[in-house]
Amino acid sequence: MKKIITALALASIGVASLAHSASFDCSKARSFAEKTICSSPKLSKDDDDLKYLYGYAKASVKDRKAFSEIARALWNSRERCSDYACVEEWYDSAFAIYGAIKAKGIPATNGVTDFAKESEISPNEKKMKAKAIIPKKIFPSMTRKRGQLQ
Repeated sequence: MKKIITALALASIGVASLAHSASFDCSKARSFAEKTICSSPKLSKDDDDLKYLYGYAKASVKDRKAFSEIARALWNSRERCSDYACVEEWYDSAFAIYGAIKAKGIPATNGVTDFAKESEISPNEKKMKAKAIIPKKIFPSMTRKRGQLQ
């Protein structure tokens, strides 16, 4: 009987951990953002939800290079976060950006597709990116609501 109770207890722990899992292996979390995501049920759920939206957005675009550059710039801004609020704001921005890409495609870039080039970004925009705020130069009509446009 004790073996059955122990087995059920261990099984329930496994199920509970599945309910609180990020889209990546938390045992390999290295950055502040990754560790924060793994320790927060809300951020972990956001991460799971974003994984699916990312996939839909990626599948909806023709310009894979531009999409990869946007994704890389977003990732880099998340990795610069140093507090919970920044990571939470990053998810709001990422949901808005990927939602807009899924709905309307990648915005016109006037021939400039390398969003990660620091030399082309003004000091004010660098501050915005560091705080994981949507760069208005690239996405001028976005709100911070998940995937919605103004």
